[in-house]
Amino acid sequence: MSSYRIIPIAMLLCCITTLFFLACKKEEIGYTNAVITGPDFSMCPCCGGWFVNVNDSTYRFYELPAESNLDLNTETFPLEVKMVYIKTNNACMEDLITVKKIKKR
Repeated sequence: MSSYRIIPIAMLLCCITTLFFLACKKEEIGYTNAVITGPDFSMCPCCGGWFVNVNDSTYRFYELPAESNLDLNTETFPLEVKMVYIKTNNACMEDLITVKKIKKR
């Protein structure tokens, strides 16, 4: 096989590989779409924090992760976000979650 035949084949493989990598999207594993609806102004011992709707459920959280660039005191609500969260065990109320990661949609 001469080098004149190998070069077009190599170029074709290079183009196919490049197109494959350009077509791939980075998936955000673990992120869930959510809507922060605003602060919880209730005056009970276990109340406070912020309300967030995830799918068909409403939860509350007290704080954002340290690396978050959101300031909920200056945002307008409802605020659409993507977040990673876990339900808080042994919470005073069963709707409490801990937000691990969050960003605006």
